[in-house]
Amino acid sequence: MAIQEKLKASGITPLTFGGKDIFHWGFWVNKFFMDNMFADDPHWNAKRTKGEVSFADEGPMRAMTDFTELFTKGYVDKGWASTADNQTASMLVTGKAAQLFSGPWMFAQISQADPNFEFGWYPVPDRQGRIVVNGLNNLQGWAISTDAGKDADKQAAMTAFVKFFFSKDQYTKYIQAVNGIPTTKEPIAYEASPQMKRVLEVMSDPNTIKSMQINAFWGEDQMPTQWRNWFYKLAQEWLVKGKFSAEYMKKADAEWDANVKANAAAK
Repeated sequence: MAIQEKLKASGITPLTFGGKDIFHWGFWVNKFFMDNMFADDPHWNAKRTKGEVSFADEGPMRAMTDFTELFTKGYVDKGWASTADNQTASMLVTGKAAQLFSGPWMFAQISQADPNFEFGWYPVPDRQGRIVVNGLNNLQGWAISTDAGKDADKQAAMTAFVKFFFSKDQYTKYIQAVNGIPTTKEPIAYEASPQMKRVLEVMSDPNTIKSMQINAFWGEDQMPTQWRNWFYKLAQEWLVKGKFSAEYMKKADAEWDANVKANAAAK
């Protein structure tokens, strides 16, 4: 927060935000949810479904208060509502903002926008000084349908593709191209950019706390699928009004419960 204030005082817009694209909200909202909820309780979602916790509790309230403060204190570019995610890289390289909160896949976009632009990467600590990142394995991955799996030729083709994709030579090229973090048991090393080297250092640091975003949990911890985008739009509402309160989080509880009930009735 001190950095943001120093930048603002010097006449530099501290942060660019791709608020036009709904998925961009997930980076920011989940950063604060992970810091204040999931880092200490990965089963928070299940407890919310059971009514044991509330979005109006101290953790979620602190999360969204901190999130909102970045906007109300003028640290975020005023044009955030009309800025698309793919515009944020150009905002950096043209000097319209000093920082972008996103993932390492943005490194290539920033370099392509201006190959001579100098930039770095750093993890944002929580209020306790801990580094919490979105870094646990989730259910995303390759899949084959039940019908396709009954076809021996399609099954063989899918198996061959997966083996090819994760072969060391091919997978290394892919990881390097997307500035990715390997998921294979076999170590994958590649020539990373200085920014990506810093990411890999943080990810391999035993003190780094790894969590998932609110929508990535499964089983009893799964979020009602309709709730995420609804909440992001609710956040837009209170940011435009410039005022956040517990009443918004009570609405989040009510929407979560209604979604859970509707999904159960549809089964």
